[in-house]
Amino acid sequence: MINDNNRCLWMTQFLSSPDQDKQKSIADVIQCNDIKIMDSIRFHLGMRNQLHLLRSGTS
Repeated sequence: MINDNNRCLWMTQFLSSPDQDKQKSIADVIQCNDIKIMDSIRFHLGMRNQLHLLRSGTS
């Protein structure tokens, strides 16, 4: 499990990592059952998907 002091750093590294690394990180978080991190991952990836849809809709 990731402690609160390292959560922001972990998320920063997660968000800047390639998608292949994100998949491994997500599997690790699921295995640790870290609900706070999973909620944060869902939020940030959802925002990324919305931004992608907005950008692709303006082409």
